[in-house]
Amino acid sequence: MSTPLQAQRLALAAQQAACAARPALHAHSLAALARELALAHNAGSLATYLQAGGAGLELTRAAWLDRCAQRLRLAAVLHDAAGAHAAWLAYQQALRPSSLAAWQPALVLAAQAAWPWQQRADAAAHQPARTLHNLLAWQAGLAPPAEASAAAQSHAQAWAQADPASVQAVLRGQPASASQAGLLPWDAAAWACWQPLLAQWPQPQADIATHPPALRATLLWQQQAQARWLQALPGLAAPPTELPTALSSGCELTVPQWNPAAQLAPVLQAQAQTLAALDARQPLWPSPLLQAHARRLRQALAACRLPAEVQAVAEHADACLGVHSGWHGLLMAAALAPFKAAVLQGLPGMGQPQAVPRAAALAHALLGLGPRALLSLAPVQHLLDHTLRPALDGPDDLGSLHGECGADLLQPLRALRAVAGRLPAPGQWARLLDQAGAPEPAPSAPPRHIMAWGQPHALHDWPALLQAPPQPPLPAWDQGLLTLGSS
Repeated sequence: MSTPLQAQRLALAAQQAACAARPALHAHSLAALARELALAHNAGSLATYLQAGGAGLELTRAAWLDRCAQRLRLAAVLHDAAGAHAAWLAYQQALRPSSLAAWQPALVLAAQAAWPWQQRADAAAHQPARTLHNLLAWQAGLAPPAEASAAAQSHAQAWAQADPASVQAVLRGQPASASQAGLLPWDAAAWACWQPLLAQWPQPQADIATHPPALRATLLWQQQAQARWLQALPGLAAPPTELPTALSSGCELTVPQWNPAAQLAPVLQAQAQTLAALDARQPLWPSPLLQAHARRLRQALAACRLPAEVQAVAEHADACLGVHSGWHGLLMAAALAPFKAAVLQGLPGMGQPQAVPRAAALAHALLGLGPRALLSLAPVQHLLDHTLRPALDGPDDLGSLHGECGADLLQPLRALRAVAGRLPAPGQWARLLDQAGAPEPAPSAPPRHIMAWGQPHALHDWPALLQAPPQPPLPAWDQGLLTLGSS
């Protein structure tokens, strides 16, 4: 029969073996586990082991440091300086407690320090796409000019507040270096459509104190702090106040067996619920992009052995979906701009003057095709015939999930059907363009290309990019076991 100390040694060894499969992801935990195993090996009893180890403070700290370091690495992949700074501030706070009693207060301080920077990171991630959606609606005449201009200016200024360097890079004609804006589907030539509009609005005054540090500096600071912690770890002594109550009261100590399956169950169940919601959504609003997201997430989760790995996989998947969602939504908005203008023109009091030719000219400038050619693109056809048409007779409150697009056409199409009596048959949507007198400019020469994660692609690659969206591998993941950047 094993003693509690022997059971603890076995549990630590099992945890070490599990973490060793992905050493970069669990670097802090592996170092702390090595220390704990040495302490357990030299201890004569469970009580003396707990006393020597500070009741697991460093093991608890290590798991949190691993989490913060992984978030920092993911932010770096996304060119997210504010998000990286938020992770670095949380990492710093986790290094400070010298006792378990101070651990929870330190986590509160970490959350308070990181929160404003994470809010800023979220704005920097979403505002570029929101700004362009509103600029597109303004230029294409898809909304009343004053309303569209005010919305575009509001989002542009929110973007500039969150990431002023990104906006300045766009205004200089260097969108590829513009943080999250560089992950959108447009190259410098396409961004030229919006530069004059962005330049006319006042930019916030640059205040170096409010800028996040450069990504390279933040990564270096974290690596240096990690090296110092690793160097000091073997000699760290447990504070005397860390003795568990059971030690001072003389109670018999027992150690629960380490059970990774039980720890994994709740986090995997949460992800399973997310995937089930995506599956249930597909019949109502089919989305190739969300199907690809769900497929990749399932593949990645199947390779997880520890809760920290599930968290890393889920955060990476959510971040990539955010990029893909903005990318795909803007492509679809540009491709459908002339069509939406034609639909609105068919509704009494809804169309704006010259909206159809303006939308056609803008779509051609961005994608290099006329409005009818754009309707023939496979993703556009799929959205119109397999998503929007069935949804016309569906519930009114379908809502919209992250990664979906086209919901803004649902009500106008329903209204047009009520006015006209019927809509064109599947594959015949171009008749609405004909009725609106939409021009059909010749394809641009050379053909326009679109960007995906900073790399150029032909427009006809759009369907393949939806089936297998390009994305960076999960940082610190063992590429020999799983490559998340491929399907």
